[in-house]
Amino acid sequence: MPSTAYQAVNGQPPTEFLNNSATPAATNAVLIFLDDTEKEEIYSITSGFLAAFTQEAAPIIVSTSLINNIRSTVQPSEKDPLKLFATAKELYQKETPTAQEKAIIKGIIASTIQFDEQAANKWIIKKINDYLYLLLPNDYLLSKNITPDKVQQFSSANTVTDTEKALGLKVNHLTTVETKSIADPINSPEVADYFIDALNDIFVTTKEYPNQAMIPNMSVFIHGHGFLRTEICDLSLNQFKIFLSFLEKIQTKLLIYKSCYAASTNTSLIYQDATAGAQATYSFPIITIALTDTPTRTNSIALMLKQGVMQPYIATDYSCFVAAITASDMIEYSKAIRCIEPTLLESNIPQIRYPGLPWFSILDYDIVASIGGIMAKTRTQPLNIATFFAKQGKRAAPYATLLYAHDIPFELIIDTKMPTTAANDPSLATTGNCYVPIFVSMIPGRAVHTLKKISSSCNTALDIMANFYLEELYYPKLFSIDELTAPFSAQMSKALSTDAPSGTLTNVMVSIAKGTCTTYFTYQGTVYIAFGCAQEDDEDFGPEQLPAVANEKQRAAYESLLKKYGKHGTLKQLEPEHTYLTTETAAAIQQAQEKKIATLKQQAASTRKPLQKKCTVYKRQSKKRALAKARFCQRTRTYR
Repeated sequence: MPSTAYQAVNGQPPTEFLNNSATPAATNAVLIFLDDTEKEEIYSITSGFLAAFTQEAAPIIVSTSLINNIRSTVQPSEKDPLKLFATAKELYQKETPTAQEKAIIKGIIASTIQFDEQAANKWIIKKINDYLYLLLPNDYLLSKNITPDKVQQFSSANTVTDTEKALGLKVNHLTTVETKSIADPINSPEVADYFIDALNDIFVTTKEYPNQAMIPNMSVFIHGHGFLRTEICDLSLNQFKIFLSFLEKIQTKLLIYKSCYAASTNTSLIYQDATAGAQATYSFPIITIALTDTPTRTNSIALMLKQGVMQPYIATDYSCFVAAITASDMIEYSKAIRCIEPTLLESNIPQIRYPGLPWFSILDYDIVASIGGIMAKTRTQPLNIATFFAKQGKRAAPYATLLYAHDIPFELIIDTKMPTTAANDPSLATTGNCYVPIFVSMIPGRAVHTLKKISSSCNTALDIMANFYLEELYYPKLFSIDELTAPFSAQMSKALSTDAPSGTLTNVMVSIAKGTCTTYFTYQGTVYIAFGCAQEDDEDFGPEQLPAVANEKQRAAYESLLKKYGKHGTLKQLEPEHTYLTTETAAAIQQAQEKKIATLKQQAASTRKPLQKKCTVYKRQSKKRALAKARFCQRTRTYR
């Protein structure tokens, strides 16, 4: 492996990979897209593949199903780009388009890509097996001083060719094909075992470079669907372990993967070495574009008119990404991620596992505030998020507050404010330029967090309580807050029957489960309850229902929680069978979770839904909870 150097800065891990070799070896890249479920619509993995295809940035390994998902699309008979654009715009704005309308949108997108024509003119296609193909862009080959005709040659020899050594891919041992010969496989595998089985047929291993001092490096990006405790990147967890082990056999410089549930629980299951009883380590950096046990989100394709020509609009920039991950002397990790995650969301906050280290850490500490175990054990003074995590004299403006400790025995002051560049945005919340970084439990599985106090001079109590909710979080979490002191919104004051502009709520309990949120608190001796948490699309933060005086049954549930988890410092470990949801919702939620997991594989295409209800093809504005509704995005997105 290349000689590497890591130097901590201010006690934090590095954000760059340094190669100390006097003459660094060349670095190749490969982009991998695996999926066999996206057949009716252009969902996230197809979108990622098409972005890479249209940008011709690097070789692509792709499932046959993804190729044919776009090739099989019926394109519209209408050729006028203005009319097509108007049609697409109208259909994109529909909240629940019909299957026929979705097909029309897909056809319009396909007409802008012209897959077969572009493949014939700009790509060389190699068949790996019936389920998998390797696509090589001519421009990429020429940038490596390799002419396309050298790649098209076929070799049956037992040794690799010079062209294969240069690319790190066994291109000459694979048959060159045309798109018309790409047929759908007979069946659709549940996971991409066809990729794992073909690894030795695709990559040139270090053993196949005899007497060669400068072996080219390989940076790898892989993208596919994931499910909790079962798979990531369309590979079973065990298959992903096999993939990691195989990457030790090639000159891997970097691995980046993107998938739902690609952190937390699945991370523990993948990297745990059962025989050694410890976490496995690897000789190359590994980045996961995921934060915890949630689905991640990805860019989908929109449309744009440019000089009267309709084109696909994809915010993901694979050209920028490949340039960053193939840098000969240094890889700037954060820069590379920004190329493919230009509008980072909380669930997609990337984490990195450095060579030889048995844990993941946040890649960019500037975008989070982390409360770890050591801080929780040693600190007693109040902690102001904005000033404590400030960098170079600038107040911190983190996306999220990450809780790694069960017990937070000091006050958290949440007076974080938007950066100046966004302060004049009209979409800012009514609290001005203050916002609440979403609180995220970083403890895998069920967890309880007790916090001594949270206070703010500008964020409302409702805003703070709402920002414990991370959308689609799988495992239940409970946050017990002794005191919450903050301003009251007009609605809050009315609900509490008070004229006070601010106040202190005591014994706050925020119970989070997948799709639900129940908040209890006491104010001036009266118990209140609020159901639901605001979604990312909502016009107002806070619970979906304003607090109301709790009834007898609700007070009993609240008192039960207080006995178990109330008051700072009295934390008890959750029993496996325990649920701290209210009795009215617990059974229904549990059944819904079990049903969803059981059927998700069979209904993957139909169950994925747009992240937001309404969108447009020409401009899309979304809101990030952690940035208090600042305008940050102009494109459509879907769940992966």
